[in-house]
Amino acid sequence: MKLAITRKVKKAATVPTKRVRKDGVIRARVESDLKQSVEIVFNRLGLTPTQAITLFYKQVEMNQGIPFEIKIPNEETLKALDDAVNGKNLTRYKSVDDMFKTTLC
Repeated sequence: MKLAITRKVKKAATVPTKRVRKDGVIRARVESDLKQSVEIVFNRLGLTPTQAITLFYKQVEMNQGIPFEIKIPNEETLKALDDAVNGKNLTRYKSVDDMFKTTLC
Protein backbone atom coordinates (compact mmCIF):
# COMPACT_ATOMS: atom_id res chain seq x y z
CA MET A 1 0.00 0.00 0.00
CA LYS A 2 1.37 3.42 -1.00
CA LEU A 3 0.72 6.50 1.05
CA ALA A 4 0.61 9.83 -0.63
CA ILE A 5 1.98 12.59 1.53
CA THR A 6 1.15 16.08 0.50
CA ARG A 7 1.68 19.39 2.17
CA LYS A 8 0.72 22.87 1.31
CA VAL A 9 3.62 25.17 0.66
CA LYS A 10 3.12 28.75 1.65
CA LYS A 11 4.50 31.34 -0.65
CA ALA A 12 7.09 33.45 1.07
CA ALA A 13 5.89 36.94 1.83
CA THR A 14 7.54 39.44 -0.40
CA VAL A 15 9.13 42.35 1.34
CA PRO A 16 9.08 45.57 -0.59
CA THR A 17 12.63 46.62 -1.31
CA LYS A 18 13.94 50.08 -1.90
CA ARG A 19 15.33 50.43 -5.39
CA VAL A 20 18.96 51.52 -5.11
CA ARG A 21 20.45 53.35 -8.03
CA LYS A 22 23.74 51.76 -8.95
CA ASP A 23 25.56 54.42 -10.89
CA GLY A 24 29.07 54.27 -9.42
CA VAL A 25 31.74 52.83 -11.72
CA ILE A 26 34.98 51.18 -10.65
CA ARG A 27 37.77 50.49 -13.12
CA ALA A 28 40.86 48.63 -12.06
CA ARG A 29 43.71 46.96 -13.90
CA VAL A 30 44.90 43.58 -12.64
CA GLU A 31 47.07 40.83 -14.06
CA SER A 32 45.01 38.74 -16.48
CA ASP A 33 46.09 35.46 -14.80
CA LEU A 34 44.93 36.79 -11.43
CA LYS A 35 41.63 37.97 -12.90
CA GLN A 36 40.99 34.60 -14.52
CA SER A 37 41.81 32.51 -11.43
CA VAL A 38 39.78 34.76 -9.10
CA GLU A 39 36.77 34.72 -11.43
CA ILE A 40 36.85 30.91 -11.29
CA VAL A 41 36.56 31.17 -7.50
CA PHE A 42 33.73 33.72 -7.80
CA ASN A 43 31.93 31.39 -10.21
CA ARG A 44 32.23 28.48 -7.77
CA LEU A 45 30.75 30.75 -5.09
CA GLY A 46 27.92 31.80 -7.40
CA LEU A 47 29.12 35.40 -7.53
CA THR A 48 29.74 37.76 -10.39
CA PRO A 49 32.78 40.05 -10.15
CA THR A 50 30.40 42.96 -9.54
CA GLN A 51 28.72 41.12 -6.66
CA ALA A 52 32.10 40.20 -5.16
CA ILE A 53 33.33 43.79 -5.35
CA THR A 54 30.06 45.04 -3.84
CA LEU A 55 30.43 42.47 -1.04
CA PHE A 56 33.97 43.71 -0.37
CA TYR A 57 32.80 47.35 -0.32
CA LYS A 58 29.94 46.50 2.07
CA GLN A 59 32.40 44.75 4.41
CA VAL A 60 34.74 47.77 4.33
CA GLU A 61 31.79 50.01 5.15
CA MET A 62 30.60 47.77 8.02
CA ASN A 63 34.12 47.34 9.48
CA GLN A 64 35.23 50.89 8.75
CA GLY A 65 38.40 49.41 7.32
CA ILE A 66 39.78 46.51 5.35
CA PRO A 67 37.90 43.38 6.51
CA PHE A 68 41.07 41.33 6.95
CA GLU A 69 44.48 41.88 8.47
CA ILE A 70 47.20 43.28 6.23
CA LYS A 71 50.77 42.96 7.45
CA ILE A 72 54.19 43.78 6.11
CA PRO A 73 56.32 40.63 6.57
CA ASN A 74 59.27 40.95 8.92
CA GLU A 75 62.83 40.07 7.85
CA GLU A 76 62.61 36.48 9.11
CA THR A 77 59.42 35.85 7.13
CA LEU A 78 60.83 37.49 4.00
CA LYS A 79 63.94 35.28 4.23
CA ALA A 80 61.80 32.14 4.73
CA LEU A 81 59.65 33.05 1.71
CA ASP A 82 62.74 33.73 -0.40
CA ASP A 83 64.33 30.44 0.72
CA ALA A 84 61.15 28.50 -0.10
CA VAL A 85 60.94 30.02 -3.58
CA ASN A 86 64.61 29.21 -4.21
CA GLY A 87 64.54 25.74 -2.59
CA LYS A 88 67.04 26.68 0.13
CA ASN A 89 67.15 25.61 3.80
CA LEU A 90 64.24 23.21 3.40
CA THR A 91 63.75 20.20 5.64
CA ARG A 92 62.48 17.06 3.92
CA TYR A 93 60.57 14.28 5.65
CA LYS A 94 59.75 10.72 4.63
CA SER A 95 56.10 11.15 5.50
CA VAL A 96 53.62 13.55 7.07
CA ASP A 97 53.63 11.42 10.23
CA ASP A 98 57.42 11.70 10.37
CA MET A 99 57.18 15.47 10.01
CA PHE A 100 54.66 15.77 12.86
CA LYS A 101 56.71 13.50 15.11
CA THR A 102 59.80 15.61 14.50
CA THR A 103 58.18 19.05 14.77
CA LEU A 104 55.82 18.38 17.70
CA CYS A 105 58.43 16.80 19.98
